[in-house]
Amino acid sequence: MSNPPPIVVDADGHVCEPADLWEKNLPPHLRDNSIRLRWNADTGYDECWVEDGMATDRGLVGLGNAGLSFADFGRGMHYEEISPAGFDPRERVKVLDSEGIDLAVLYPGLGLKLGAIRDAELAVASCRVYNDWIAGYAATDPRRLAGVGALPMQDPGAAAREARRIAGELGLRGGFCRPNPYGGHGLHDPVFDPVYDALEEAGIPLALHGG
Repeated sequence: MSNPPPIVVDADGHVCEPADLWEKNLPPHLRDNSIRLRWNADTGYDECWVEDGMATDRGLVGLGNAGLSFADFGRGMHYEEISPAGFDPRERVKVLDSEGIDLAVLYPGLGLKLGAIRDAELAVASCRVYNDWIAGYAATDPRRLAGVGALPMQDPGAAAREARRIAGELGLRGGFCRPNPYGGHGLHDPVFDPVYDALEEAGIPLALHGG
């Protein structure tokens, strides 16, 4: 009896959310502080802003810029011009086929900045917007695309509720958060126990992902 062929998994795939995802879908009173891109004509780079600060002056570096020198990494390249497979799940599946990959586990692009948000209300709403979007992206081909939802650890109670929602209502395969402290609490702090309990009950793993 022959062994089945191995399954090839991209365990650290990333997507490119629409540039206006949060500005368009957050409640109006939160939009001005959302994750947002602004083109800087002087430098030739997209800038990513979160709340009142610039999170990066080079847009979404690392995605779609392979082969460029770091000195000009992404210079003159608008966010919307990088790999269409980041934005379009059908194009992503074509890339998986061409590279012999069976399954991609998907994390955010711009959404890696969710863990940098200080305001808990904004963080909770922003994670929900992202999770709704990535669920739709992955649902295009759930055999090939495994979406991982964002947990708003800025509000542990809300993060626990979101863990249950992403596993149940949205059908995502796991939750993630950045490994930085939230509200002065490291992730080992018992304040986060409700989140870990909810993940265990939902039967989904937690990934720590920086950005």
